[in-house]
Amino acid sequence: IKQGAGQVLGKLIIGVSGGGKSTGTELTLKHIPQVLVHPNTSEKYIQHEQITWLKVECSPTGSIKGMCMKIIGEIDRILGKNYSARVNGGRVNVDILMMEIKHLSILHSIGVLVIDEIQHLKVTKDNEQMLNFFLTLSNEINLPIIYIGTQEAVQKVFSKNHRYARRVEGDGAIEYGFLTREDFDDFLTELWNYQWTKYETELTDEIKDLMYLNTIGIPARIIKVFSRAQVNAIMDGS
Repeated sequence: IKQGAGQVLGKLIIGVSGGGKSTGTELTLKHIPQVLVHPNTSEKYIQHEQITWLKVECSPTGSIKGMCMKIIGEIDRILGKNYSARVNGGRVNVDILMMEIKHLSILHSIGVLVIDEIQHLKVTKDNEQMLNFFLTLSNEINLPIIYIGTQEAVQKVFSKNHRYARRVEGDGAIEYGFLTREDFDDFLTELWNYQWTKYETELTDEIKDLMYLNTIGIPARIIKVFSRAQVNAIMDGS
């Protein structure tokens, strides 16, 4: 994320499912306190609660209204507020929800907005309104936005409009792919320390080859196969 000449560039993080996109982003964000409370001597506020980062996941339905409610609901959860009550009526339309998000973004000085699973956003005329809204947040209130998704996000969501692609990719997307064999060996060697069986098993080249064959170097699969193998060994007594 960087601020260029008069514009804030977002970032696109893409990669295979289970490659570590969300986990890596969350681990990075957790190094930053999510809420900062600033004393304010003005007559209007006693104190100011700033949200340094806000992360939400796009719902599988890709609903624009659902996306808006998720953002407001996450602000409520973080701050212990109830802003959702103001916009939870059946007659509230998308325009009002977007205005509320813009208002809350300014009110709580949100530092960065992270949208995960962006590939779920359906590419319809209505949801182009959502992408336009995100661009407006970037332009008008200098809010950087990080989009996280699979390659499907690039093909389905951003490739339809060059303006979206240019803004989200900035100076290049971050791509999470399959681990190289060297990185896989390092990853598995570290993971191998977490054994819960009665007897420790040595990590051999044969096991490495077998694990690589069955996981194709995807971190989430490596962890699942490793943990499942231990469960099976414990359950059958071997």
